[in-house]
Amino acid sequence: MAATASQILRLRRMVNEPSTDAYTDVDLAARIEENPITDSAGVVPSSSTWTSTYDLYLAASNIWAEKAAILSSQFSFSADGASFQIGQN
Repeated sequence: MAATASQILRLRRMVNEPSTDAYTDVDLAARIEENPITDSAGVVPSSSTWTSTYDLYLAASNIWAEKAAILSSQFSFSADGASFQIGQN
């Protein structure tokens, strides 16, 4: 089953992506669908009677980790003498 428009909108708010510039609705739906979980009746995702249920928090966490990885390359860093400037990339 597919992620719903409501779930996509919720994930978009969770990851602070109000536009589709970085993540399209299709991208977010795919991220949601990567994280199926046992439904409220205890039915596992591999069962034919499973009701589509996803871990939106895990999907959001994965997107935030991706965002952090992208931004981490934009920082200069020194250690003991400090420094930590944002690079001029």
